[in-house]
Amino acid sequence: MSSIAVRVVSISDVQPHTNADSLELAIVNGWQMVVRKGIHAVGEKVVYFEQGTVLPREVADRFNATSYLSEKTDMYGNRVLVVHRVKLRGEPSFGLAVVPDNPTWEIGLNVAEQYGATKYYPPVKATAGDAEQDDPRFPTYTDIENMRNYLDVFVPQDTVIVTEKIHGTNCRVGFVQDDTGYTAMAGSRTLRRRQPEYLHTNTYWYPWSLLPVQRLFAALQEHGHQQAVLYGEVFRAISMVRRGSRFGRST
Repeated sequence: MSSIAVRVVSISDVQPHTNADSLELAIVNGWQMVVRKGIHAVGEKVVYFEQGTVLPREVADRFNATSYLSEKTDMYGNRVLVVHRVKLRGEPSFGLAVVPDNPTWEIGLNVAEQYGATKYYPPVKATAGDAEQDDPRFPTYTDIENMRNYLDVFVPQDTVIVTEKIHGTNCRVGFVQDDTGYTAMAGSRTLRRRQPEYLHTNTYWYPWSLLPVQRLFAALQEHGHQQAVLYGEVFRAISMVRRGSRFGRST
């Protein structure tokens, strides 16, 4: 699961704002921040709160940042203040940067605990009658860490492979074996979904209607695998499949 790090970092660049004489654009931990003009300088230490960080209200009030945060409901039903992207005079500002409470804090130190900062977890959305009981053998896919929090992970001359993520709906499909045979499963990133009568009518079960997916899981079962989960994005769930492409239990 991805984590939240509230680190002490240094400002790497400061440039004029494109549409405001009283504001500037600072680069903090690889992100652009809109800051007041004349307040920050290149090389200055700041504490950076990334997007998705929950701040206690008293901390947000102390920074005079409450009005720039988004009040949301978390997965526990609590109303919390979340750091998010804002646009100030036409320029996006990613996160929140403040002067460290302790000037002796070293660059790279994670001070999340000192500020009571935590990660935001949104409430799980489920359609009535659609949720299925979780199964530990059908795990959710881990969150991906933001590369901007690990600026030194690549160095010059490293060979890398760049892929493009197709933006759709996060989905997982798979099977598990128990005493009665193989059970097909499908779900969103955090919620297992009940199997519909026709697979192509449900976003999360749609991949099971595809012959290549069926063949893949059949081959894994033939080789003795008792569990398999396929993670991906559903980005074009076409409803033009035969009514016979239903999947039940197999032994």
